[in-house]
Amino acid sequence: MAQVNANPNDLRALADKTHRAAQDIQQAVASVTRALAQAQWEDTQRRKFEDQLRVLQQAASSFNRQAQESVPWLRRKAGELERFLNS
Repeated sequence: MAQVNANPNDLRALADKTHRAAQDIQQAVASVTRALAQAQWEDTQRRKFEDQLRVLQQAASSFNRQAQESVPWLRRKAGELERFLNS
């Protein structure tokens, strides 16, 4: 007999939290980017900060892409598990 090692409700909760986290991260990075663009600040520290922000933007973008793939998969898997458990 097949074993199920996951809880459909937990998978749905993970999907929801991942989706919200991706949105929150993107909004936070965008907010800092806008603030930096408006700041009157020019020196070597700013350039270092901009470099670090670019790295953060790339990481956030990568997480967002992964979340866009993972969230639907988690929801689909939760539905499949639920159907299996109810059969």
